[in-house]
Amino acid sequence: MSGRGRGFIGFGPGVDVRRLLERVGANGFVGGVDVSAEMVRQARARNRVAVAAGRARLEQGSAEQLPFEDGAFDAVYSVNSAQFWPDLAAAMKELRRVLGPSGRAVVVVQPMWSGATEKDTGEWEAKLRGALVAATFARVEAARKALPPAPAVAVMAWCA
Repeated sequence: MSGRGRGFIGFGPGVDVRRLLERVGANGFVGGVDVSAEMVRQARARNRVAVAAGRARLEQGSAEQLPFEDGAFDAVYSVNSAQFWPDLAAAMKELRRVLGPSGRAVVVVQPMWSGATEKDTGEWEAKLRGALVAATFARVEAARKALPPAPAVAVMAWCA
């Protein structure tokens, strides 16, 4: 797969970074941030060959200040980290900034706390949709998947 590359916000120990690297192919690039120094250490170790080859750049940082150029990515992903972003609106603007003109963002949230319900999922869907629309994405859609304790919601947004 060719293109600018893929971004990953909240990549954790780097298992999904490895999957993204496989999807973008030998000439692709994956860049991302995680707030945890330990997760960055683990992700870099797990993906050391790609990091050494310049195919992966994994930094400690926040969704609100991404260390990547404007338009650096064709797609940006986040799974279960948006709940921890201090400023959701600023983070969505940053996702929009680092995406190319035909880029897309996918942000997934699954309420995991004790007593989480479908209502919690709906509230997260509304928050994510609102922040993505405010960040000037052209189209925003959502899909849910039934999982315990509460459904997960994937909110997808396209720049054009």
